[in-house]
Amino acid sequence: MPNSLNRTSDSPVDKSNYSKGKIQPEPPVCGRDGSSDPLLLIASGIDYDPLPEGDTSEVHVYRTGEKITALTEDNIRAAAGLGFRAFQIPASDFFNRDLNPDGTADWSDLDENLKMLARLNMSAVIVAGYYWIPPCIEQSDSAVPISCLAHDESLPIFSLWNEFTYEWIERCVSALAGHLRNNPAFIEAIQIGVYGDYGEAMFPCGGTLYYPDSNNAISTKNLHNHPDFWCYDPCARADYIETLQNKKQSCKASRPLKNDIPDLFPSPPHEGNIDPDWFTFLQWYHNSMTRHIERTTAIFRKYFPTNKLSVFLGGGVEPHHHGQDNTALCKIARSSDVIIRSTASASQVLTRQVKELPIPLAAAFQRNYPIVKRISTACRFFDIPMWLETPYPPSLHGPELTVRLFELLSCGAVGCFEWNQTLKRQDYIFTKYKDMLLQDKPVVDVAIYFPVLSHRSKRDSLLPEKFWHSAARARTVTDYDIVDDLLIRSGVLERYSLLLMPEIDRVEHSLLEIIDKWVASGGIVLAQNCGPITLNGTEKTDERSWLGVAPSCEIKMESLTNKDDQNDFPLPTTRQNFQNIPVMSFDRLHENGEALLSTTSGTALVRRSLGAGMTLFCTAQDESAELFTCVLNDILTCWTATDHFVTRNSQRWVSGHEQVFATLLKHSTLLMNMSSESVLLCNQDRNVELAPYELARI
Repeated sequence: MPNSLNRTSDSPVDKSNYSKGKIQPEPPVCGRDGSSDPLLLIASGIDYDPLPEGDTSEVHVYRTGEKITALTEDNIRAAAGLGFRAFQIPASDFFNRDLNPDGTADWSDLDENLKMLARLNMSAVIVAGYYWIPPCIEQSDSAVPISCLAHDESLPIFSLWNEFTYEWIERCVSALAGHLRNNPAFIEAIQIGVYGDYGEAMFPCGGTLYYPDSNNAISTKNLHNHPDFWCYDPCARADYIETLQNKKQSCKASRPLKNDIPDLFPSPPHEGNIDPDWFTFLQWYHNSMTRHIERTTAIFRKYFPTNKLSVFLGGGVEPHHHGQDNTALCKIARSSDVIIRSTASASQVLTRQVKELPIPLAAAFQRNYPIVKRISTACRFFDIPMWLETPYPPSLHGPELTVRLFELLSCGAVGCFEWNQTLKRQDYIFTKYKDMLLQDKPVVDVAIYFPVLSHRSKRDSLLPEKFWHSAARARTVTDYDIVDDLLIRSGVLERYSLLLMPEIDRVEHSLLEIIDKWVASGGIVLAQNCGPITLNGTEKTDERSWLGVAPSCEIKMESLTNKDDQNDFPLPTTRQNFQNIPVMSFDRLHENGEALLSTTSGTALVRRSLGAGMTLFCTAQDESAELFTCVLNDILTCWTATDHFVTRNSQRWVSGHEQVFATLLKHSTLLMNMSSESVLLCNQDRNVELAPYELARI
């Protein structure tokens, strides 16, 4: 048998031991620039997870009889005919089967599956995760379980602050690597299930947890299962105390830091309050998960030195208790050369489909795009490959699946995981578009700022709503990336010409200094008013003079003026659209501010010039972001002061079509019609007609 454990992805598959007449697809010849590299298409050979079956219309529930529990040649052949060459299988039923005290398991099913894939010349993605505490060591003092902050009740999951946890992981990974040393199949990647409810890089999120009981049966009983901060175990408390001591901080200034202090951790602040202790706690909690992923992937890399490794990123809407820092996780993935695999692809589209929400398909796509772009931006900046998958169940219809393909191509994904049932139901979609599923890098010159501090200052924040809504609206105008403080401090702004800041009520002063230097070198900021800007860690202040507005200005509802000196207003569509409707306006400007869009007694759009660049600051319009989006459209399509936008020509394809979207790639342009009507798109002397829900590459 050929030893393929340490074969690199560029090595040819050894076919000498494979039977003739079996599936042996030849990979396409790839261009040196990567423009012809196909996406890695991964099929769910086995649905290994413990998600239940039922007939309810809920996300994360298999329909009765749909769960694929065994790999079959028929399923492999059907998926291979659609371009899929990798099949995901579990190392063992690690969610619902006990492990031996030495970390080994029964690998017989894995061996049979690998033999079948080898016989059909297909590759394997093996899922391996070891964060549940097996019953055989559950009573050991070494295996410390995580405990919730609210009630000090535990879950049978290893504490990631406990050193024994990493000893156990290494024991298991070593055993798996040793067993695979003589496997017969090509291993495409080892998918690492690291934590969370289903192996994702986050803390348990309060979904229904299924774990192996002492009889190796699926059990949901006696689980203290709810959303919370899982950091009350003694190992976690000791680590938090060490963090505070290293920062020379104290949770209670007059008391020594001890592990038995009952109120060691700070309470969430009331809305609008500044609480440095809360920010410190959240940073520590997120850093703890990031360090855990770094240590775990390093162990896997030690025993799988040349194989691809990948990690699940879930937690798309980023509640604080998930502890998932998307940018930091992408950054540390470089150290172990790990692929990031987001499970949020088309999640909002799926929710629309499952729950039959009265929301257009285009709106669902717009809502999901910033979730995935937040991860894909960091992956591209840190040069980390990204795979995308959609959550179960696979109930996407043809139009929804086409939107998913548009999303993954627009985000620069190099791999796509798909559920077996989707392949059966929507095989015609993959047949239609499989030749289009090529790797290509997005060309993006607009970035949207993700307000990390504003997000963390709120008690129960998901994605900040002003940011989320504005980002969704902006996708009708342009493609974009999502950047946060860590990316900006890492130098990401050099890649963009325009930075959108729809929510900036709290920000670090040092971050504003970095943005100012970028503006002075020629960058443009378009911001939307969100009230006074507070510099984090200080008393409440109003820093809007940074954007040309008097710090103590008020907001009024006004109408635009018809002054003769505005006949040559540089943003004609904005002026036309808002000419006859009331708009909010700033009543006073700072001395560095210039009125661009005047109202009866105030200003709706302010310009502040700085070096070769400028900031533009517009008022919010009833939380709808319409003025913000309209100004963005004019900047990108008709303002002569911004002719340097390389994406301008591609966006002209979809100007005036709110349900049609464009993405500029390095070697082509993607166009997607998300409406139920055919559309004729015109750009200069070229026309393209798109049928309803059709994707095109030009």
